[in-house]
Amino acid sequence: MSFHAATNPPGGVWQENVSNSTEGFGCEDTNSTLCMAGTSVHAYRDPEVLYIFMGLNTTAFGASLCVMLLIIGGFPLRKRFFVWLLAQAICWAMGCMTAAFAFGALLVTPTKDDARVRVGWVMLKLLGAWLVLTLVISLLDTFRFLIWFGRKSWKVGRRAVACCCCVCARPGGDHVV
Repeated sequence: MSFHAATNPPGGVWQENVSNSTEGFGCEDTNSTLCMAGTSVHAYRDPEVLYIFMGLNTTAFGASLCVMLLIIGGFPLRKRFFVWLLAQAICWAMGCMTAAFAFGALLVTPTKDDARVRVGWVMLKLLGAWLVLTLVISLLDTFRFLIWFGRKSWKVGRRAVACCCCVCARPGGDHVV
């Protein structure tokens, strides 16, 4: 999905070179008055929102690739650390995809009749709810992982101390270090 959104961005791409005088569309390219074929239409209309969209989309694509790599790459998914890492990567991928969806919706919403403001509020509520939900799930998962790690470290530490005490307190005065 994110690969398709990068190669075919919201609003499409220019099919041919278009200048201000031929189409009447306000190409706001600062270097020239020409919209180049193959470039995003919104790169000229609303470049800041398009850059945010492409950044989020690229992050979602990268996180999705990391998830696939963790799953098929032979990582031991029975180990708790790798399961935690996989869950965090999935949260990142889904969060960035949700934000990219919101910015993509803003890109294709008309700017007249206050429609963009209304769509913006809906998308802001969606992003806020998703962010809170993802953050809570991610923090709970991280908290569970830290508890597991602390317990495992405590057991290893106790065994090391017990083993060291057994070795040091041998009868006959042998102190093996």
